[in-house]
Amino acid sequence: MSKNAVGIGFCLISALLFSARYITAGLFHIGYNDYTNHAFEIMLDAVGRPILYLSIISLVVGMIYLAIGWKQN
Repeated sequence: MSKNAVGIGFCLISALLFSARYITAGLFHIGYNDYTNHAFEIMLDAVGRPILYLSIISLVVGMIYLAIGWKQN
């Protein structure tokens, strides 16, 4: 598998993890009666930051693989 394909795969994983954080917070927010931005931020804190950190790490790794693959071509 080429390094470009691996880089794109890591970028897709990053997007999936990033969106999963917001989708999960939205699902938590369904049963909550306060529809303000502050309430949604509370739900994001309830989901936690490890998903965000993993998405950032995955994006950085994907960009590195894309840069290496671009340089080899």
